[in-house]
Amino acid sequence: RRAMVEAVDCASADVVYEDTLFAGKFVGRDALARHLDKCAAALPGSVRFVLDDVAASGELVGTRWHVELADGTPLPFARGASMYRVRDGLIVEG
Repeated sequence: RRAMVEAVDCASADVVYEDTLFAGKFVGRDALARHLDKCAAALPGSVRFVLDDVAASGELVGTRWHVELADGTPLPFARGASMYRVRDGLIVEG
């Protein structure tokens, strides 16, 4: 399930999001939504991102994740870690 609207709803209005595969930063919910939609459109519907671990301390949240097919087969070279800053329950930086 591609819950892009719900994902963007987790971000603050002035979120600053950096995807190291792309130049520059995505600033604001609209820019983040366009980025996530573009990424989703480039991937088959059978691909999903899976959170393996989540750790939090104060306003920082770290995640470890991987990408797999709907049948659970992990994609090679598709693992990563991400760091987010959260305030008032919303992602402000990631």
